[in-house]
Amino acid sequence: MSFNYLSAFKKKEWRKTISNRKLISLTVLFMFIFSSIFINITYNNTPNNNAHQNINGIEDKEQINPEIATNISMLQDPFTKHFDDMKQALEILLDQFNETFFMRLANDEGNVIDDTIFSEDHFRFYNSLDKLDITSFNTFIVYLAAKLNTLWYEGNLTENEYAYGFIESINGTTGEIINSNRSLIANLMPIFLLCENYDPNSKIEIEKLFWLLNSTEFWNETTKGFLEYNSSSGFKYAYSNFYAVLANFLIDRTDALDSNVKDRAYDLALENMNALLENMWDEPVNLGFNAWTNNDWSFGGAGSLYKYLDVNALGILALLDTWIATGMESNSSYLANATILYNKINENLWNNSYNAYEYRRQQDWSPTLISEDSRLDLAANSLMMRACLKFYDLTGNLSYYNKAIELFNFLENNLFNDTINLYMSSIGYGNNTNIDLKANMMLCKALIEALEIYESTTLRATYSGGANTPNYILDKDVLNLTCTYSLEKTNFYWENRDSDPIPFQITYNITNANITYIMRYSNQTIFETFEDYIKPNVTVGTISEQTKITCTADENSDLNGTYFNISTPSANYYVWYDVNDSGAAGLDPNPGGTGIKVSTVITNDSSSIIANETKNALEAYLGGDIFSVSRSTSKITITNKEKGITANATDGIGQYATNFTIEILREGVTEPYYSHTLLYNITEDMPIGDDYSITIFANISNFGFASSLKSFNIIPGLSNGLLEGLEDINYLYQGQTVNISLPITSKRNENCTFNVTLEAEGLEAIPTKEVNLTVETGENNITNILFNITAKIAATAGIHDLILALKEGIYYISKSQNLQ
Repeated sequence: MSFNYLSAFKKKEWRKTISNRKLISLTVLFMFIFSSIFINITYNNTPNNNAHQNINGIEDKEQINPEIATNISMLQDPFTKHFDDMKQALEILLDQFNETFFMRLANDEGNVIDDTIFSEDHFRFYNSLDKLDITSFNTFIVYLAAKLNTLWYEGNLTENEYAYGFIESINGTTGEIINSNRSLIANLMPIFLLCENYDPNSKIEIEKLFWLLNSTEFWNETTKGFLEYNSSSGFKYAYSNFYAVLANFLIDRTDALDSNVKDRAYDLALENMNALLENMWDEPVNLGFNAWTNNDWSFGGAGSLYKYLDVNALGILALLDTWIATGMESNSSYLANATILYNKINENLWNNSYNAYEYRRQQDWSPTLISEDSRLDLAANSLMMRACLKFYDLTGNLSYYNKAIELFNFLENNLFNDTINLYMSSIGYGNNTNIDLKANMMLCKALIEALEIYESTTLRATYSGGANTPNYILDKDVLNLTCTYSLEKTNFYWENRDSDPIPFQITYNITNANITYIMRYSNQTIFETFEDYIKPNVTVGTISEQTKITCTADENSDLNGTYFNISTPSANYYVWYDVNDSGAAGLDPNPGGTGIKVSTVITNDSSSIIANETKNALEAYLGGDIFSVSRSTSKITITNKEKGITANATDGIGQYATNFTIEILREGVTEPYYSHTLLYNITEDMPIGDDYSITIFANISNFGFASSLKSFNIIPGLSNGLLEGLEDINYLYQGQTVNISLPITSKRNENCTFNVTLEAEGLEAIPTKEVNLTVETGENNITNILFNITAKIAATAGIHDLILALKEGIYYISKSQNLQ
C-alpha cells in the first residue's frame, strides 16, 4: 500500500538556519537611629551623539546586532551552506517516482536511474532530514510510513513471536518486493531514527525492534555476533555489526526505555564489540578489522580479509563508543585499538594528491590489483570524517579536527555537483558521477556532527579588576578589556553500567582569529571600531586534573583519623574521616594543607556509603567552587574546577592511610593561552553617561563565530574627602542640630549640577538642594556639599551604622565618630 503523508511537508517553506565598588561601613554611635544617607546626583551634560559617526565605513544606523555591523558571511558555517539546496534537490527526486520513499540512485543530471527502494535509505534520509531542520517534521510518522508499507514484514506471530521486521528492498514503481530478507542494517537504522529523535510514541516500537535483534533471528548467543540476514547460516559482516554496537549503546542511553531493555542492550553491545575484536581484529601483524566471516567466525572466503575504509572507520566509532561506555580509562584497550586503527588508515589509505582516503587495501594494507579500489568514495570518507570528529570530541586533540576539515574540503571541492546540488559517489580511478542517496545522507550526518563542534565556540570578555566590573572613572583613564576565543564542549562518559553520566570538557584556545570591537553610545550610535588578531598572551591552565578514588568499607571504625591528599593548581587539601562524628581531640591528622572533614560516616558503613559521603563533603566545601564530583557505587571521580598542572592525589601515610585505590584519570595541563587585550583611553571628550556598550566578535575559518556584549559607564571623575563637622561631637541629643559637609573634588574639566537629597531615619526631613560644581580650565576645584541635620525629638536611642553614599561615583565616604 502507498502511504502519502509528506504532501503537507512539501507545501511548507524550509526554515533557514542560521569599579570595584568600595563600601566602607563605619560605626557611629548615636542616641537615635541614623541609618543611611544617599546623595543622588544627575548631570546636565548630554552625550555628543554626532561624534565619530562613520568609522571604517560603519554608519550610525547600524544597531547593536553584530550581524549588521560586519560581514554577514562569517555567520554562515561551512558545513551546512548547501543544505537548503540539497533539500530542494531531494524533493525533486522524491517527486519523480514516489512521494514517500526515495530511490537510491540518480545520474549526474538528477534523474532516477534505479527505482529500488531500500528500508535503510528511508530511515537514513529522515534521520538526516530532521537534522536539516524541516518544518513540522514528525519522526514517528516517518517510521509508521515505512511500517504501513510493503517494507514491513509480519508473519505468523503465533508460530514465531519474532516473525516481523523491515525487509531489505522493494520496487518503487510497482511496490513489489525485491529482497524479502530482513537485513540487520534495515532494522538497525530505525533505532537510530527513533532514539536520536525520541518521541514517547516510539517507546514500544524501539523495544519491539530491539527484542527482534536480540532474538535468534539475528543474534548468535553461542558464538556472539549478529547475522547479516534473519535466520540465516550465512555471514557476519563487520560493517553492520559495528552499527549494532552503536545502536545498542544508544538504546542503553535512552532513558525512557525499560530497564531490562537497556540492561540487555548494554550487554549485547559489549559482547558484540569484544567478539569483533577477538574474531575480526587482524593481529598481531596487520592490525585492523577484516570485512566479514562465516557465522562461526571462520574464514569467509576471498576478499573477506580486505581492509575497507568504511568498515574500519565504523570500527573506530564503535571502539570509541565502547570506551565511553566503560569508563574512558586512559589505558583502555578500546582506545588503544582505535588509535592504532586511525594511524593504520592514515599510513595506508591516505591519498596526498586529493587529501582524502582511498577505498580498500589487501589484508596487509598493501594495494590491490584492482584500480577501482583506490577510488575516493563519498560514503566511506563521510564515515572517516565522523571518526576523526569523534576522536577530537573525546580527546580535544586538534589534529583530528584538522583531518576532518581536510576531508570536508575534499568532498566540497571534488564531489559536489553544483548543477543538481548533491554529491556524486566517487572520483579517482573510474569516476562515478552518479548520485547515491545513502552516501549523501551519510555525509549529512558527518556535517551535522562537524557543526556541533564548530558551534561550540565561546568568546569571553573580562575587564581588568573583575569579570563584572561595569564602571570606569576618568582618573582611571584606560579601559582594559581582555578577550579569549575558544572551543569548549562538554561531553559525558560512563564509568560502568550502573554509573550516572560523568561530564568532561574539551577546550581549545583559538589563535590567529580575527577580533572586532564595535563601541557605541547609550543610544547605540557607533563611535569607534577596532580590528585585530588574537595572539599568544600569557600561560594559564587549560586542562583540569581528574582523579578516580575507589573507596573501601569501614571496619570497626578503622577509617577514623585516616586521610588522603588532593590538590588544585593553587592549593593543597586533605580529606580525613571522623567516624561517628566523635570530635575526639587530636583525631585530625593535619598532614599539611587544608582539611576537609568527612564526619557523616558511621562504623561499618559500606564502601558505597563511604564514597557517597566523601562526594558530599568535597562538593560542599566552599560551596562547590573547588571540586566537581561524581559517584558510581564505591568509586568517585573528582574533577578540579581550576585548570592547570596539579600535584597528584596520594593516600595517607602509615596508620593514617585509607587504603583507597587512587588513579589519575587525567593530568592537569598548563599551555599557552591565547587572548587579546584592548587598552582604550577614556578621554574628556567622551560624554558622561551610562550604558556605553562594546560589541565584540571573533571568527576564523573552521570555527564558529562567537560574540560578547560588554557595557561601561563614564562618570564625572569625582573623588570624596572626609566628612567634616562631627570631629568634636561626643554626644548627639534628641532635637540637636549639627552642620556637616562633604568635600567633592572634580578630576574632570567639566561643570556639573547635582540634585542632592539626604534622607535618614531619625532625622528631620531635609529638602532637596541643587549644587553647582564649576571647574575652571586646568584646575580641580573643591566644592563642599553642606547638610544641616537635626535629630527628631522622638528619635529612638541606639547604636547604628552611618553610611554616606555618592550614588553616581565609584567611591563611598563614611566617617567614624564615637557619639554618646
